Amino acid sequence: MNEHTEATETVQAEEPHAVPYAPAAEYMQAGFWIRLWAYTVDILVTFSASAAVTGLYFAVTGTDVTILTFSVSGILSGLVTFLYFILLTKYTGRTLGKQLFGLRVVSFRHEEISWMDVLFREFVGRFLHRFLIVTNALYLVVAFHPKKRGIHDFLGDTVVVMEKRATVTVPERREDRPQQLESSPGV
Repeated sequence: MNEHTEATETVQAEEPHAVPYAPAAEYMQAGFWIRLWAYTVDILVTFSASAAVTGLYFAVTGTDVTILTFSVSGILSGLVTFLYFILLTKYTGRTLGKQLFGLRVVSFRHEEISWMDVLFREFVGRFLHRFLIVTNALYLVVAFHPKKRGIHDFLGDTVVVMEKRATVTVPERREDRPQQLESSPGV
């Protein structure tokens, strides 16, 4: 046996149910306030898109139909909002608000986000938050949880993180050169 095989067998013996994952990626967690601003942008986007869709609906039909207790315009508005969050989160890992603020939704298991994760996070989680006006306060869980995860993050087994940014190396200032003061031209 070589060293690699022995090391692998040792890890497997210590953790019999361990799933071989890629090395853990390190991200900076996104806090409450930056997530709130991103969500505000998303609400403005979904409100605008919903208004456009329902405006088109009214332009074509001229009236609103009620099915049980729901209006067709309300159903269309909800559909636009949920599809926005579900499709953008699944395919890009971020909504327009998250993109603007440099945030991304990643799986807490270090895998690609599955459809079930997205549906539980974006549909079930958002439904719970919006069910009653009081349930919007559940977003405050993000502010107080140590990993800045909300109820919807737990439902979808996700976490919102800051995207990795490029770094810049600034050369050290040499002390052996005399400092020159820049003066502004006289008036």
